[in-house]
Amino acid sequence: MHRRQAAFSFVIGVVIIFTLGCNILWQGVSTPTPLDQLSGDPTLRTVQIEPDPTISDQTVTIFLVGIEDKGISGIKIGCDDSLIPVEVTIRSDLTSPWSALSALLNLDVTYFGESGLYNALHQSDLEIQSYETHEGKAKVYLEGELMLGGVCDTPRVEEQILASILQDGQIEDVEVYINGVLLQEVLSLK
Repeated sequence: MHRRQAAFSFVIGVVIIFTLGCNILWQGVSTPTPLDQLSGDPTLRTVQIEPDPTISDQTVTIFLVGIEDKGISGIKIGCDDSLIPVEVTIRSDLTSPWSALSALLNLDVTYFGESGLYNALHQSDLEIQSYETHEGKAKVYLEGELMLGGVCDTPRVEEQILASILQDGQIEDVEVYINGVLLQEVLSLK
């Protein structure tokens, strides 16, 4: 019987101490004043958000495909197609040629405007993960999924990507990797 009374007394003591401790802690906490009880007029502050100065409109050149054009309108590539330069305006914080590559990878239309030029990358979901350059040579690392629409898309994809990178002469030689695998190897597996 004494054990039960002792255990009961102990539990009651713990509850009392806990309750007192909570009351002491709550004494230091203030409750906010409801809005309708505040005196004076509320002040509305306007915060000006400055645009990121590193992001600007740029006109870049991407390369699209004239299907079965036989090199008449541009550089002849596989399947008797032509690789044709097209200027587009984008907002980017990347420098050339990476802004052009980014624009190409983000162009999700099959045929570009009324020109009828084909984008072999339209089904793909690729983005630039990183790149490195040294003395005219570059390595570009892309991430995502490469989708092809048929056998002729293999040379089209390769030429579109390479031409977008090599176009201005800053880069003379480039290796492109998709998910860590060299582009040519990825295309040979498709």
